[in-house]
Amino acid sequence: MGVWQSPFRRNAYSAAVPTEGMATRPCDGCDRDVSIAGGIANIWTLEKDTTDGLTLELADGTEHFLCYDCIERLPDDREVTAEDVAAL
Repeated sequence: MGVWQSPFRRNAYSAAVPTEGMATRPCDGCDRDVSIAGGIANIWTLEKDTTDGLTLELADGTEHFLCYDCIERLPDDREVTAEDVAAL
């Protein structure tokens, strides 16, 4: 049997803080987990995490959360639609 490791670490205030799975959301384009900064996930740490994506409202009225890499791959010569996101 391997050594059991807690999914928590201790911060400066000795509170148990989860180390994984905090504040992520899958990108609608590539399905990769994207970090989302702020919120309750960072309340016990001094870390300055950044958000690696944005929610965009497209020309067809749909909303999609996309990582910055997928946003760069969207067409810039016309209005973007859900079909473009599906094509990513």
